Amino acid sequence: MRVESTEAIVLRCRPFRETSTLADLLSRDRGLIRVVARGNLRPRSSLHGRLRVFSRGQAEYLPGRGNGDLFLLRSFQPHPGSERTLASLEDAALLYYCGELVSAASGGAEEGGRLFALFESLLQCTVSQATPREAGLWFELNWLASLGLLPSLDRCTDCQAPLSGPAFSPTGAEGLFCRRCRPRAGGQVINAGVLSVLRRLTGTPPSRITSLRISPAQAAAARRLARSLIDTAIGKPIQSRRFFDSTLARGSRAGKREAL
Repeated sequence: MRVESTEAIVLRCRPFRETSTLADLLSRDRGLIRVVARGNLRPRSSLHGRLRVFSRGQAEYLPGRGNGDLFLLRSFQPHPGSERTLASLEDAALLYYCGELVSAASGGAEEGGRLFALFESLLQCTVSQATPREAGLWFELNWLASLGLLPSLDRCTDCQAPLSGPAFSPTGAEGLFCRRCRPRAGGQVINAGVLSVLRRLTGTPPSRITSLRISPAQAAAARRLARSLIDTAIGKPIQSRRFFDSTLARGSRAGKREAL
C-alpha cells in the first residue's frame, strides 16, 4: 500500500489503548482524516511528542481500505514555529470550538482545502490582532462562506433586489429577504449597519478585525445570524460552543471587576 503525504493541522488527540493515540487531522488536500499513531506514547517511538493539538506539519500515512477506516500515521514532522501558544483559557476554547466546526463540516478535498486555509489563518492570528470573541465571529461567518452556506449579503434571496436597508432572516427560511419579500414568520431583522459588518468581516483577514470598529450590538446581531445558519446546516449541537461562551462570559465579568 502506497504511503501518502499531506500538510495537516492537528485538531484533536485522544488516547487509544495503552500506548497509542487517535488524532483528527485537517489536511490541505484531503480534508479531515482520522489517524491512529501506534505506539507514539512510547519514549522511543519516532512519533513520540510530535502530535500536539493545533500544530501544523507534514503527515505521512497509509490510507484505510474504506471511507470509515482509520488511517495509519507513519510520521508527522511539525513545521518550525507552527505550534500555537495558547494565550488564555478563552483562546483555547476558541480553537477547540472552531476545530469542532471544521470536523463537523470537512468532507471532500475541495472544501477541506478551504477550511484548512481558514483554520491556518486563525492560528496565525494573535490575541493582540483580534480578541477570542472577535475571532470567533470572524471564523463563524467565513466558515459559512467557505462552505457556500452564507446567503447573499447584497441582494434579496427572492427578488434579487439590492439589500440597501433592513434585511430579514425568517425562522425556517434560507436566505436574506427585503421588506417586500419577507416571509410571514418570526426571525431576525438585520439593519443596514449589521449588514455592513457582515460584508466587512467576510473575506477580511482576522488580523484586521480590530480596525473594523464593530459595536457590541452589531457583533451580537451578526453572531445570532451566523449561529442560526450554522445550527441549521449542522443539525446537531456544537458541544464546545457552550464552553467557549462560558469562558468569554467569565472573562467579561473579571474585566468589569478589575475596572472597578
